[in-house]
Amino acid sequence: HDAAITALVVSPDGQWVATASCDSTIIIWDARDACVSQEWIAHVGHVQDLAFSPDSRYIASAGQDRTVAVWDISGSAHQVASLSGHEFFLRAAFSPESTHIVVGYDDGMHHVWNVATGQEPLFWQAHENVRAFNVEFSPNGRLLLSAGDKAVKTWDADTSATVQSFEGHESLVTEACFSSCGKYIASASSDETVRVWRTSDGACLATLSDHGHWVSHVSFTPDGTMLWSAARNGTVLGRNSVMQDVIPDEFVEDVR
Repeated sequence: HDAAITALVVSPDGQWVATASCDSTIIIWDARDACVSQEWIAHVGHVQDLAFSPDSRYIASAGQDRTVAVWDISGSAHQVASLSGHEFFLRAAFSPESTHIVVGYDDGMHHVWNVATGQEPLFWQAHENVRAFNVEFSPNGRLLLSAGDKAVKTWDADTSATVQSFEGHESLVTEACFSSCGKYIASASSDETVRVWRTSDGACLATLSDHGHWVSHVSFTPDGTMLWSAARNGTVLGRNSVMQDVIPDEFVEDVR
């Protein structure tokens, strides 16, 4: 790249590494030998973020030009959709089947687009005039998850109706994610805690305060057996017993 790199993502199949830059380009690299596979100008101005689809066929990019573009990289990279509607994009995520993409914006709006048609079947105000810090589909594709202000919310992916509101954090929720089985949600917050919730009823199963500082990131391992989080004081914590300690019987069964 000819300017600062703004994003780096690895395809789910492990074959490709994609990078974005302030030079307006996206580069697809072969993960085995670091050779450039494809390179193209993606946006006017900076490319701000990237996301791979679960099937590794598509990559979504967000640009300084206030658009989200979806690219088919299965052959020569070509644009299959251009999504616009709000000034400030924050996050994007594909559905498990790679057929839809949800985009969260700075004003709390969420939009869902059909990747094949570019049509917008859903749009709604997820958080009232508050930025959505992250958004994602549940593993089965039936729910959407968003984090904004002090709350985490789940929504029906077909109708955008509210399913659950997970409340308990005392300040900003910075990130939230589903476990691999979809039955649990973890959230990180500037209140210096990580919380674990049951997806079905919104019950808080654990409150973890071991960072002692603003927690900025949280993630389950793909097999669901560990919960990782990172805080602004430089600590990164991996917990391999928290789920078993909190809900041993049902968690062990879920992992199996």
